[in-house]
Amino acid sequence: MRSSSGAAGMSHGSSTKPVKLPVKKPKCFPSQQQWEEYKHLAKFSARSGFDHCRDCMPAYRDKMVAQRRCAYPRTEFTAPYGSIVGLRRK
Repeated sequence: MRSSSGAAGMSHGSSTKPVKLPVKKPKCFPSQQQWEEYKHLAKFSARSGFDHCRDCMPAYRDKMVAQRRCAYPRTEFTAPYGSIVGLRRK
C-alpha cells in the first residue's frame, strides 16, 4: 500500500496542513486512475493524519489480505456515529 516514491500534498477546507498520500497507488487500489480520483476527492474531506485505510471496509480488507495486496492487514474497524472507519494498526 505504501509507496517509496513520495507523497502528494493535498489541502482541505478546515486546515492549512496538507494531507499527504502516496503518489504511487497502493496495491489495494485496482488502477492508478482510481487512486488519482480517490486522492482528488479525499482533499475535500480529509484531515491531517488521514490515510486511505480509513475508507476501507472489513470485507475488502480481508479480500486484499487474501490476495496479498494489503500492507496493513491489522487495520481495525469502528463505527462512530454509524459510519464504518478503518483504523490502521502497525
